Amino acid sequence: GASTPELKMKPPGLTSEFTLVTITIKEADHLPKMDHGAVGSVDPYCLLVLGEEQKFRTRTCKQTYSPSWEESFTLVADADLSGEVLLQMYDWDDEGKDECIGQVKLFLSGLAEDPSKEWFDLRSVQENSFVIGQDKERARVRLEIVMQTAEELKAEKSQMEILFDGMASDNEGTILECCSALWQMLSVDEDGSEREGLSLLPDCFQVMANVLLAGVLEVEAVRANFLPRMDYFGLCDPYLTVEMDSYSVKTEVVKTNLDPEWNATLKIPVFQPPPEHGKTSDEATITVKCYDWDKVGEHDLIGSIFLPLQNWDAGGPGQEEWKLLSEPENVRAMRPGEPDKMVRSPVIGHVGKGSTATIRFRFNHSQVCSADCQEEVAWGIAFSVLAHPDNARAFGETLGGIAALSSLLRFPMVPGSNGEALQAAAYALGNLAAAHRPNQDLIGNALAVQRMLHLVHGEFPLVVKQAACLSLGSICADHPNNVERLLACAAGDQSRDPLTTSCGGTG
Repeated sequence: GASTPELKMKPPGLTSEFTLVTITIKEADHLPKMDHGAVGSVDPYCLLVLGEEQKFRTRTCKQTYSPSWEESFTLVADADLSGEVLLQMYDWDDEGKDECIGQVKLFLSGLAEDPSKEWFDLRSVQENSFVIGQDKERARVRLEIVMQTAEELKAEKSQMEILFDGMASDNEGTILECCSALWQMLSVDEDGSEREGLSLLPDCFQVMANVLLAGVLEVEAVRANFLPRMDYFGLCDPYLTVEMDSYSVKTEVVKTNLDPEWNATLKIPVFQPPPEHGKTSDEATITVKCYDWDKVGEHDLIGSIFLPLQNWDAGGPGQEEWKLLSEPENVRAMRPGEPDKMVRSPVIGHVGKGSTATIRFRFNHSQVCSADCQEEVAWGIAFSVLAHPDNARAFGETLGGIAALSSLLRFPMVPGSNGEALQAAAYALGNLAAAHRPNQDLIGNALAVQRMLHLVHGEFPLVVKQAACLSLGSICADHPNNVERLLACAAGDQSRDPLTTSCGGTG
């Protein structure tokens, strides 16, 4: 199968010597009044910063001089404890710019000497003077600080566990460093011991897949009402499918029922959108279809629901009852010169009422990682499954992992790059197919064959074309459906070069 050694220069990652600094922002008191007027006090939140990459934010506590957060954040510091952590406290304002209340500078070397200190006085940014609260006392914040060196951590956890803890964090800088360190470690794993060790971390493959996701869409399929009679005996065997961005899930079939209840929760991964400077993604439309199951022949479509995925404020739309719509029909224009229209009409059920489905949608956002993070984790996946069937099977079973790698193939190249992210995604998919043949179905269904063929024939660097060709060989090997996809895609363009036929013939 496709392999990845020496295709990429090693970027800086975690060094072998580092210190993890876990800071719990517990509470504050004696804060000053920040809101103008007789009504209102202060709406505080905290920012925690170490260097350029590692930045954290607490939630906002509304209208209080004594906020309580109890939120913990883990930062990666150099082993020599150089530098400082900056804590800044702000007053949130729904109109205009948030105003800084004060700040605390935490010198890492000083924290190591006195880790038991809890209360820290806030100082003004401009004058470095103490911030005086509304009760004439010094404003202060209470912190709990725990520092662990690399040696101490290794005594408690393996290096792999440390990396995956960082990958699952909410901080993009930490995620990037850990993803980079992971693939570097795996790239020199000549005896396969590090790959074998991944099997002892049951959630590690889902953690890697999550770096590629923007969130998870939860679809609670409750019931349908007033479905039409579809069978010879006037009944119906309905089930629902939910599809978005080439990923599809479905409910169980409810036999002989015109008002079925499913009460099933389905999960669909939501992929990262390509950067704005590139081509647009596949349209993020949620498509729900209600079918009548048939023992013989194709299942009959009853009706459909279409809605765009949105950044819903409450996690999902308030609407729960949706009308089922028929397939589009051509409606002739009423006036001369006007074009005909394709119209979807409501499906009318067995009692003369419109067919409906009760479905609740909830979009659970996750940390949206940068293109650098996605590239690094794709290399980590490529190395982790290389010639390792168990790891390839485990990654194939993750929610959205393979489909997310395929989604990366549609991303435009970062200006000035050599298409490293495209190479990583292609090699990862090729290695997944070569190590565990059942993954070929998943990869083919995720549109990876068509997207790799676009890389072969598009204006991409030679190394990207090589990665796509090698991976296509593994994805199509002894798999007629994927070979058919490849040849069907090639047949649509007469300008395809002989390389395509070679890949298909090899398959």
